[in-house]
Amino acid sequence: MRAYQLSAPLMVLVICLALASSANAQGRERVYTGYQVMNLATCTGCDAHVRIEYYKADGTLAKFAQNVTIPPGGSVNIQQKSETDLPDGVYSAVLASDFPIAAVLGQIQSDPATLDLVYSGPFAAYTGKSSGSTTVALPNIDVNWYGFETVGHIQNVGDATAHVIVQYRAASFDGVLAGQASIPPMTYAIPARSAMTLDPNQVANQLVATSGTFQGRFFGAAVFISDQPLVAVADETDVAHGVKFGYEGFGDADSGMELLAPTIMWRWYGTYTSLSIMNPTFARCTVRIVYKAGSGSLLFGGMDGAGQTYEVTFALDAGEMSTRWEGGRAGDLNYKFARFLGTAHIYSACDIVAKVNQTQYEPNDRGQWPSGSYNAVAIAGLTTKVAAPLIQADWYGYFTSLQCANADLGSVTWLRIDYRDIGHPETRTTYHTIPPGGSITLYEGQCLDPPWSDLSCQPDVHFNGAAIITSQSGQKIACTVNEVGGKERWDNMGTYNAINIAP
Repeated sequence: MRAYQLSAPLMVLVICLALASSANAQGRERVYTGYQVMNLATCTGCDAHVRIEYYKADGTLAKFAQNVTIPPGGSVNIQQKSETDLPDGVYSAVLASDFPIAAVLGQIQSDPATLDLVYSGPFAAYTGKSSGSTTVALPNIDVNWYGFETVGHIQNVGDATAHVIVQYRAASFDGVLAGQASIPPMTYAIPARSAMTLDPNQVANQLVATSGTFQGRFFGAAVFISDQPLVAVADETDVAHGVKFGYEGFGDADSGMELLAPTIMWRWYGTYTSLSIMNPTFARCTVRIVYKAGSGSLLFGGMDGAGQTYEVTFALDAGEMSTRWEGGRAGDLNYKFARFLGTAHIYSACDIVAKVNQTQYEPNDRGQWPSGSYNAVAIAGLTTKVAAPLIQADWYGYFTSLQCANADLGSVTWLRIDYRDIGHPETRTTYHTIPPGGSITLYEGQCLDPPWSDLSCQPDVHFNGAAIITSQSGQKIACTVNEVGGKERWDNMGTYNAINIAP
């Protein structure tokens, strides 16, 4: 997603799933939201005073509001399960601050019969947004799609009731539509500050294909047009495999003619990605993807693939979406690489959007596939500084991997990373380089030779905090973060977009 430097009044607009119904959980467990909020100010004495307000589905303010103070460059963690004053339900939330802030949210499951903060998968994560848009796109919508279903949550961040038109569009596979060819627009009303849950299964008879290869199924996209600004998140869930992908909707400022996906994988130690690209415009456009391999990538025959590229070109009709799935033989990277970890630069003559799903296709001992999702970002909106509100190294079995990409195709990026643990004033600083158009991965799951980890190689490290990533040489950068629970054998991975901020 494209992120924004916040300005007065300072707000982060999020959709907060506090305690969901049993339909969204397994057994006795229910869904909670936990989130980490970061103060982006670094000046002395610049404590951020943050007020958090929760809104019901009817737009009225819930009885619970929370106030937290965050030191400069620091972060705080809020877990809904411990907020006993907030009744069970699904809420939207608004975070307001006197200094710039950023937030990342995770959806997790726990047993409400206990007070223990013990969680299980499937996990999903997404980044809070600081403004809405009157046009929002969700490029992956599933109905009975080989085990996957999608539920969207649309928040009205305006001051009046939003009148929303929703237009679905089926994707095409080798010329065969994965749904109905003509889907009528649908209309909804969303009260100010509230969030509406959109379940495509409720209108499945208007979406799914009525015959042919994909009879009874739908795979495609949805565009929301409103008279009030909106933000959105979506969950793609495969209940049988315990998989959940969570991603943010794309507003007007999130599209672009040049996008960057910082992390693309093919046979990367059991992890694969799928890249979904959507054309939300009214014109047919040609799309070109340039994949660039990073360190550890291999060509067929075992030769070093680092720095090697591969290109594909295809056309997208107005409103059409294409998914480049690297899990099968028809994947783009299968034609050149035996193993790939790198980036994708995406070009088009019109404004497009894209998202990436990451999945480990080697089931764990519960038969689940750890998975996460993030949004490709418009290069025009990138900056030289990025905030990652949640970084962990062996924090009660949780750890993160940080992936950063250099948007500049012609020069090396000199990177500085400043880590700050919750409750500790000292900053840990590391330095790295990223080749032109390339990427770097910092994996905190175990101590590995540089540049693979920053924190895990330090003695007795248990880190839970935030990071500021700066391109000291002036190139624009984009970063994503995977959070993984190493001890719980579930879909224990959540993925979020780190947030580009003004230098």
